[in-house]
Amino acid sequence: VVLQFVNYTDYPIEAITVHLNGAYHSAKLLAPGKAPTAIDLFEQDNGTGMFIDSIGGIAAVVLE
Repeated sequence: VVLQFVNYTDYPIEAITVHLNGAYHSAKLLAPGKAPTAIDLFEQDNGTGMFIDSIGGIAAVVLE
């Protein structure tokens, strides 16, 4: 699964919390000009959660 983010503002978005249905085991944040970054996942009652520190203009999270 790929989750895409688009930021239409002129400043970075910070402290993003994402909750997803389903169980995922790994996630990588992909953003232009940056190396892929692993994201820590945590289990929730109905799925998986993650925290993202910040994104600039665009980013994607690849979940497996």
